[in-house]
Amino acid sequence: MSGDGFSRRRALIIGATGLLVSGCDAVGRSPNARRLLRVGEALSMNTQRALLINNAMAREFRPDQMSPTFRVNGSSEATSDEYQRLRENDFRDYRLHITGLVR
Repeated sequence: MSGDGFSRRRALIIGATGLLVSGCDAVGRSPNARRLLRVGEALSMNTQRALLINNAMAREFRPDQMSPTFRVNGSSEATSDEYQRLRENDFRDYRLHITGLVR
């Protein structure tokens, strides 16, 4: 195959891909496309539930079981005096103490 044929093919593929991707936003705003995506999502979820039966990958909750407040897990800022002292010194004084069955 000559270099020109390959270059034209590559340009065509890249151009077609660009056109498809550039149309995603318009497709996403289309009510018909959104309905189709919701149907596909429901089909996918139902298939997953049917295949996994009681081995769900993540626990699912009904809306009435969900808390109105989201509990933070490790990403809120600590307020202890020790933390504030370490932070003021850019944690240069922090030491990790390793104990237990280690060598």
